[in-house]
Amino acid sequence: PSGASSTMAGPGNAQPSFFKTNGSCIASYALALASNGLYQVEAHLPPSATSTPLLAPAGQQITISDNTATVNFTFTSATRRINGKVVNASSGSLGDKNNDLWIFANQPTSGGKSSASRPDSGGNFTLYADAGSYKIGVGGPGMPMMVERDIIVTASSTFNTTSTVVAITIKLEPPTSFISGFVKDGSGNAISGVDTFAWCEGSPAGGRSVSDSQGFYKMYVPICSNYHVAGFSQSYGQL
Repeated sequence: PSGASSTMAGPGNAQPSFFKTNGSCIASYALALASNGLYQVEAHLPPSATSTPLLAPAGQQITISDNTATVNFTFTSATRRINGKVVNASSGSLGDKNNDLWIFANQPTSGGKSSASRPDSGGNFTLYADAGSYKIGVGGPGMPMMVERDIIVTASSTFNTTSTVVAITIKLEPPTSFISGFVKDGSGNAISGVDTFAWCEGSPAGGRSVSDSQGFYKMYVPICSNYHVAGFSQSYGQL
């Protein structure tokens, strides 16, 4: 699938690298790792409002002991489709906040497959799947934690690949508290694409964002009095 990406584990969160497939839908990739050890490697299609009817394979756990390893992934065609919608706490539109959301469908079993999407301006989204049990997750820079809902995909016409029936509606209430700032190098130049994250000591609360072209980041978080903030850049490493 064109645009499939492989991800590797990094400080705080998985750090993605992007590789575009050729005309035969094949991509070769190489990832730089800091050291030998145990890694979880996954491949996904970048979330898009125009979803592709393919399922990402299960991630693979590998042990690097001699500096190199080969991990191959094969995407498969989906046989079912989940139509959904995200709304605010009053069942209304989230407006521009829809642009910051990612939607995921994941089979919570060993070897489970997954797919990803993004909502359109009205909050509508499409996820491709096979029959089975899934967790639907909604996340993004504007959310301190992912919201998850369970759904069972059946042989019902509701989940046909041509269906337009909304099978699941997820209510969100975006937080109003946030942490923001700039990421710059020693000369004061902005660093874009830095994965910034915060966690609250003694609490599961946290948030995540990515710095823009001006180095600016803004992560929405629950109220907490003792946040730690860090970042990871593919160019500079741990910040």
